[in-house]
Amino acid sequence: MNHRYLQKFQIKDVVFLAIMSAVALATCAVMPLVISLQPLIFGISQLVTALQIGVFFAIGLYKVRKPGSLLIMALMMGLIQLMMSPPMFLSSVLNGVLIELIVLLLFRGYEKDAAVFVAAMLHTPLSLPFNYLYNRLVKGTDSPLAAVADRAPLAAVGMTLAVVAVSALGALIGIKIARELKKIGSAEEMSEKLYVKNPLFPMAGIAVSVFTFAFGLAIAKSPGVFFFLGGIWLLLALFGYLRPCLAVLPAAALLCGIFCALTYAISRDAAQTSAAAARMLALCVAAIPGLGLAPVCLVRGFSCMRLPRVLTLAMLITFTFFPLLRAEVRQTREAMRTRGAGGLLNPAILYRAFLIPLMVRLVNLSDTLALSVETRGFTTYPAPHTVYRPVYLQAKDGAFAALSALCAMGAVLL
Repeated sequence: MNHRYLQKFQIKDVVFLAIMSAVALATCAVMPLVISLQPLIFGISQLVTALQIGVFFAIGLYKVRKPGSLLIMALMMGLIQLMMSPPMFLSSVLNGVLIELIVLLLFRGYEKDAAVFVAAMLHTPLSLPFNYLYNRLVKGTDSPLAAVADRAPLAAVGMTLAVVAVSALGALIGIKIARELKKIGSAEEMSEKLYVKNPLFPMAGIAVSVFTFAFGLAIAKSPGVFFFLGGIWLLLALFGYLRPCLAVLPAAALLCGIFCALTYAISRDAAQTSAAAARMLALCVAAIPGLGLAPVCLVRGFSCMRLPRVLTLAMLITFTFFPLLRAEVRQTREAMRTRGAGGLLNPAILYRAFLIPLMVRLVNLSDTLALSVETRGFTTYPAPHTVYRPVYLQAKDGAFAALSALCAMGAVLL
């Protein structure tokens, strides 16, 4: 294990930490909803943002286990907060420095998961004493934020403990997600490792995706949309789609953060911002059944439904061809480097050294694939055939449909 305190950050490390910082800050858009309660409830802003920051800081630290990682994320968050409130920038940076020192003294780095947990857990709670001291020393008795803590010290302590608990929960969730992402592996292996062993019936899964997306769009402006989408997400996780459910969370958070920021910057309307978040969440939740469904299961389902063989064969080849295409492109690029053919920015090199060899390889691959398919007994004309592992509707498909309908009814009634 490498226990050096100072390690060089690669470009990919900085980019990943920046993305996690941006997503964490974007998901804190709920703060304006409770800002009017700050003079009445000590630490209410930290309470509603501790979970999100804990989750995404833990994911960032779990992947980039280098001293200074949390300080980089805190600094990036602080630079954006500087435009809103300079004290928030100062608090974020000072907390980052203090946490880095704590981790250095206790764990000598982020090699242990405990160090990741402690660092992600402490960032938000540490802003509470800073905010109190800043308001007490700088604004004095005129500060309502300090006065509310002075009037009810026990309540302030209780809110501080609540912020610590919520932040710790966020850190645990972030570590759990990061572990699942690590198990999934590289991007090339991700799709295969997301497949569910016993998924819903393929057509039922497609119906769930269409229903989730369409109904989510239809009630996007209703408060019940988040109940509906959360219920569908939880149902999918309970019905065996846990890995796809966890894998979609970072993408959902990033998309929601981007579209919420753009919508609020244009409209300055919290309702429209909430609707934009609901639409993005509906899209991400609707994608979960597809992520967990292996192409072969889809083709088996269609074969059991006696769809035309041409259609099922075309779907199977289309779904499985993308990894092959990626490998062919990589091999063609490696061949170009071996020959010293130059870069792809030159149109002549792009055409003669990349596109033509790539198309030749794809044509040869197509012939080989066709021969392989024919050898296995696939035909384009009607003929008796069997399915190695038939796929049929099961009781759990009906149960999932019934529970999904209950989620939709609950969302409408809210």
